Amino acid sequence: MAIKVTCPECEAVLKLPDDLPVGKKIRCPECSAVFVPKLAGAAKPKAKPVAVPPPPPPPPPVNSGSDEDDLNPYGVETEQELTESEKKAKAIHFGELRDKYPKSKRGPAIAKLVKPANYLVGAGMLVGLAAVVGFIWMMFPLVFNEGKAVSDEKMKQQLLYMGGFVLVGGYGALICLGASKMQNLESYPWAMAGGVLATPLLVGLMAVIVLRDPEVRAGFQEAPPPK
Repeated sequence: MAIKVTCPECEAVLKLPDDLPVGKKIRCPECSAVFVPKLAGAAKPKAKPVAVPPPPPPPPPVNSGSDEDDLNPYGVETEQELTESEKKAKAIHFGELRDKYPKSKRGPAIAKLVKPANYLVGAGMLVGLAAVVGFIWMMFPLVFNEGKAVSDEKMKQQLLYMGGFVLVGGYGALICLGASKMQNLESYPWAMAGGVLATPLLVGLMAVIVLRDPEVRAGFQEAPPPK
């Protein structure tokens, strides 16, 4: 079916095929004018819907500084919300609390003397146990002799050994006494004496080295806390 259009220049009526594309230019055979025919049945292109921009977010509430205007009075203040001045103020405040009382020198000294004192106690107890066993061993022939007379020379020899083991027991007791004074920071001379006496047992050497530490000596010089 042909479509009739009118030339805008010479007003001549032209017949066009019905399958003519919309917007295609044609030439008038009468006046040679080029124009775009207006087709009556051509559908207008649909306009694309315009996207509506989202509304802007509401502004945050302004805190006036009063408790009544605070929307969340029980909120937790995070670390990011703290200003530099507030951080410095808190650091100074905590520093004053830490430095309000002088630090004790006895605590570090006791911490360093724990192992040497325990080793001295163990060494002294072993020496004392050996002395008791040796004393009983030397006394056994004198007490359980089955009614046989013991010669004077044998008696003197056994008594001499028994006296030696008594001295060994006293040696172990002195080591334990020095260890006790060392552990409680009661007496520096006694602590050093216990370490020197235990030097042949090798554990005393470590005690002497630790006792010569300036921090340990300062702990002995500091007065003990009141009971």
